[in-house]
Amino acid sequence: MRKPLISANWKMNHNHFEAIQTVQKLAYLVGKDELEAADVSIHPPFTDIRSVQTVIDSDKLGYGLGAQHCHFEEKGAYTGEVSPVFLAKLGVKYVIGAWRRVGCRVATRPSEVIGVNGGSEGGTVVDRARSWAGAPPA
Repeated sequence: MRKPLISANWKMNHNHFEAIQTVQKLAYLVGKDELEAADVSIHPPFTDIRSVQTVIDSDKLGYGLGAQHCHFEEKGAYTGEVSPVFLAKLGVKYVIGAWRRVGCRVATRPSEVIGVNGGSEGGTVVDRARSWAGAPPA
C-alpha cells in the first residue's frame, strides 16, 4: 500500500515572515512518527516558497515543498504564470493545480497533485499523481 500524502495548501495566506514561523511551529506538531505514517507537503504562496524551502532544508524537516500552480510551458511570455523549471530549481516536488488559468486546465480534479520532475534534457516534465492513498498515477 502506498503511503498517504497530506498536503497543506496555504492559499493566499502568510507573508514570508509568517510562513517561516508557521513551518517552525508545524515542526513541533508533526514529528518523525507522523512522517513515517504519511508524507507531508507544504504549498505556500509563490512569494513564500524560497523562505519555506530554506527552513525545510536548514532544519532538515521531512516535509515536501509544493507550489499552488504552474504553467505547462517551461518559459515564454505568460504574465503572472510560474514556470515548472523555476519551481524545480527551488526543490518543489508537488504542484496543486485544479483550476483554469489562461484557458488551460492543468488538472482534472481538485484532489490531483502534480509532481514536478527533471526532464531528460534538463527540462521539466509535469506528471500527474493523485493525492489520495493507493490511487495509481494518471
